[in-house]
Amino acid sequence: MKRKHLIWAASITSATLALLGLCLGLGWVEFFSPVWLLALLLLPLFFWLPWRGISGLPPHMNMGALGLRLVVFICLTLALADLRLVLRNDALCVFFVLDQSASIPEGIVQQQLEYARRASQTKESDDRTGLLVFGTNASVEAIAERELQVSAIQSGIDRDYTNIEDALRLAMAAFPQDTRRKLVLMSDGNENLGNMLEGVRHAVGNGAELAILPVHYDYTSEVLIEKVYVPEQIKRRESFDLKVHISSLTRNGGMLTIYRNGTPIAEQEVELEPGTNTFTIAQKLDEPGFFDYSARIRPRSDQIPQNNEGRGFVYIQGESRILLVAPTALEAQFLAAACRSENLEADIVQPSSMPTSLGELQNYDCVILCNVSAGEIPQGLEQMRMLRSAVRDLGIGLIMVGGSNSFGAGDYHQTPIEDALPVSMDLKQKKVIPKGAMVLILHTCEFPDGNYWAKEISKQAINTINPQDEAGLLLYDYQNQESWLFELQTAENKQKMYRMIDGAVPGDMPSFGPPFEMAYRALADSDAMVRHIILISDGDPASPADAVIANMAAANITCSTIGINPHTMRDVQQLETIAQRTGGQYYFANNPQELPQIFIKEAKVVKRALIFNEVFQPTLIISTELTKGMRPEELPPLKAYVATSAKQRAMVPIVSDNENHDPVLAYWQFGLGRTVAFTSDATANWAEYWLEWDKFEKFWGQIVRWSARKREQSNLEISTQIEGNRGRLIIDAVDESGQFINFLELQARLVDPDYAGELLEIRQTAPGRYEAEFEAQKVGTNLLNIAYKDPQTGAQGFLTSGVAVPYPLEYQQLRTNSALLRRAAALADGELLTGDPAIDLVYESDQPPVRAFQGIWKWLIIAAILLFFVDVFVRRVIITREDFAFAWGKVAESFGRRPRVRERDQTMGALLERKKQVFAKREGGQPTAFKEQLDAAAASEIQPEFAARAETADDEKTRPSAPKAEPPADSASSRESAGDYTGRLLAAKRRAREKRQENDDSK
Repeated sequence: MKRKHLIWAASITSATLALLGLCLGLGWVEFFSPVWLLALLLLPLFFWLPWRGISGLPPHMNMGALGLRLVVFICLTLALADLRLVLRNDALCVFFVLDQSASIPEGIVQQQLEYARRASQTKESDDRTGLLVFGTNASVEAIAERELQVSAIQSGIDRDYTNIEDALRLAMAAFPQDTRRKLVLMSDGNENLGNMLEGVRHAVGNGAELAILPVHYDYTSEVLIEKVYVPEQIKRRESFDLKVHISSLTRNGGMLTIYRNGTPIAEQEVELEPGTNTFTIAQKLDEPGFFDYSARIRPRSDQIPQNNEGRGFVYIQGESRILLVAPTALEAQFLAAACRSENLEADIVQPSSMPTSLGELQNYDCVILCNVSAGEIPQGLEQMRMLRSAVRDLGIGLIMVGGSNSFGAGDYHQTPIEDALPVSMDLKQKKVIPKGAMVLILHTCEFPDGNYWAKEISKQAINTINPQDEAGLLLYDYQNQESWLFELQTAENKQKMYRMIDGAVPGDMPSFGPPFEMAYRALADSDAMVRHIILISDGDPASPADAVIANMAAANITCSTIGINPHTMRDVQQLETIAQRTGGQYYFANNPQELPQIFIKEAKVVKRALIFNEVFQPTLIISTELTKGMRPEELPPLKAYVATSAKQRAMVPIVSDNENHDPVLAYWQFGLGRTVAFTSDATANWAEYWLEWDKFEKFWGQIVRWSARKREQSNLEISTQIEGNRGRLIIDAVDESGQFINFLELQARLVDPDYAGELLEIRQTAPGRYEAEFEAQKVGTNLLNIAYKDPQTGAQGFLTSGVAVPYPLEYQQLRTNSALLRRAAALADGELLTGDPAIDLVYESDQPPVRAFQGIWKWLIIAAILLFFVDVFVRRVIITREDFAFAWGKVAESFGRRPRVRERDQTMGALLERKKQVFAKREGGQPTAFKEQLDAAAASEIQPEFAARAETADDEKTRPSAPKAEPPADSASSRESAGDYTGRLLAAKRRAREKRQENDDSK
């Protein structure tokens, strides 16, 4: 590298760094990855590399290519350093944060929105406005825009509580990044979730101003029930006082009614003084169990009816009891006898009489479902969730006993009950999967929206069967012929079947013969264990052939018929006969609304394929506490069982003897409780040989006793406290001698009104005292179940307590919390607004302009790519000075300017003219070979000196020879001839001119 290149490299590097430093110093740009700027120190290398790679280019093009490479490198470096332009914006964004909790009267909600609209009209054109509403949760009603266009609040929020902290945090997240920030909070300050002051600190710490508009209201004649107090622990036949605390703002009165488990037990007229009034009702309970007390008052004058009820409950622990749920007493009689033989009291109820609350379930330590289908549980999934929570969170045992309506055959797949059981109804891992097959035959339904109903119930029927089952659908199509909408196939792709059903147009088939023949052939070829046809029709098509019906009956293919709007009794009789001869059911539907349930019920017939209806020998593969005292060879055979799959952590002592080794007895621990699955039954239907077994009662007694929740007398006392939306559990442990019981192993679970369980952390805070905290904000009964074990004595058991939240805390707030709002305004150095937008000046702020950053790395990359192609062009295409001159001449001509003639062009023109004169003197005027060379030299403009010498040589040939006069060595001409190219040319021209002058003088 030459010295001048080193100087140039250092100069450009220094200039680049100085320019970047100047931009940074003036705050015009920022680098978010400045470490990449170190790459600029490599700029000097670019002044060495080109001379080794592109040294063949002319100097001006070489330096041009070098400059392009420098610019490309600098662009890439700045892009990697994440160069961003710094923009300054003094626009203000105001977010109005509106309190919409239940403590805000309805009339004030619209006033808040009107204030926000009026205030937004005072803003500058570049300012923005946003709107957020909150209660328990917060929601952005309108994002920050230049105009606030909200006429009514549309966000659906939970109004039961007030969480100002979350609202302020969400508002801060919703602010644009390129504006100044200001929050306008409109609230009564009655927070009961979160911490408002923490939200204010977060907003101020992130550069936002805060202004507060207090929401004022005042209730004058409000009455509310503060608490219903019931002792935490009482004994049977022990009298206790139930206390009701009622608060009133003024002198008032009303009727107070006390309920126990929903039944009124006391009622009296009460007079209320301003403040808290306490009323006491004496009570005594003769039986153990769970008792829910509630108190309601009907005041003479009141404004908020939601807070006129209070609740409390008491639980008296009794002896261990078992709940047997069965469709009939016959299904449960043998199990009830087995429980009694083990000194366990059992109550037998039908599914319709099952407990509907966790409090009622507390009376039992174990629930046994005997051949009960999911459809027979009256409250469906809600009641199943309750039962799952009772097991997981309260430690109540659960046993499911098999039968034709249990497990997968009872439609328990993907239900909360399946979650709790140790077996799954999913049989994908089985080597042999039992399946059923169902064919639907659709006939035009001649009633309003008949075909619509036919499609809907067909889809519901298919939805009921399992994916491994087969389904097909026959109809009379638009081509007036019987055809398959989709042939008999596994129901793995139910969505495809639904789409085909939606597009179907069932017609009025003339005869049942062809579709029954098609359905029979398809089902006869199927390997399904249960094969079933469902027909919906008015009964007027021609009857199917007797041979087809006989073949169906012989192949155990059943058909159920549904009559809808039959025209004559003959139509009814025909449908009844088909169902009767094939072993199906006939339904007469007076109301189309009945059809879906009928189809679902019939589709469940296919689920009977999950039942292995063959006598088998159960195999005892492991001895556990449930099978203690039993030998493998003494287990009697069983006639059938329902196929299931054991879950991963389940213990499976007894299995079937087929290749699947399906579980017959399985059990596991589920949360605090225990569950057992016995896939055969406990009646003479499937367990005929087991009823004769001398260990039948012992076997079931061990299962029930292992599953049931353990009851023991304990020395633990429980109390609960509620402060706001937080609850506290306190356990005091003292033995009979008055000594503290320390180091107990305690496990507590809270069950909220939605049956969501939560494991609580219990800490020992003092000798014999244990405490835990929990949230108590959901309205309803929150149950607490505590399982304990004393490692010193081995004693264990459970305790039950809980708290009742009768109504949200919002309905206890009767005045604005002005003190908290003032404190928040002072913390934020903000202001309390008056409620008049003209006075409040909401859109004024002292904040400095906001610095926003605009990334330009994409543009730098694009510039580098474009300049790279320019660099390639420069290095591949050589452009001379003459090319630039020619281009400049064309540009000048386009603007009407005459291009400047270069001196070299004038000189060359004179030489060419002189050449013509010399050759004109020659005889004949014919050019010689030397002349041709001269013409070529003159035309190319690359050898003007040669042209001058040629002219002199021709002159010498036409004149006599004369001695050459040598010029002095130090003459000017010799110095010029020793010069550059132009000097030599001028010297040659001068000598030629002098010789011509001498010749002219001699003449």
